[in-house]
Amino acid sequence: MRVTRQYLIELSDNFLDNKIDKLAIQDFAWKAISEDDFEWDEDDIISETIFEWDNEEINFEINKTNIRLCKNRLLTG
Repeated sequence: MRVTRQYLIELSDNFLDNKIDKLAIQDFAWKAISEDDFEWDEDDIISETIFEWDNEEINFEINKTNIRLCKNRLLTG
């Protein structure tokens, strides 16, 4: 699966609209990092976002405020 900024924005929107919970975000991030089926271009913002979502304990809590900030970074760079 090719991961794009648009895909991460859609995940963010689903979280913000209460269609998925933070566990879905964390599961996606873990799979994106650990499985060979996921790939993305050399886009630091995609990499940083996935890493942050996978490591809530050492990064930011997954909540609506922080997901809005991630979404904004994905949109604006």
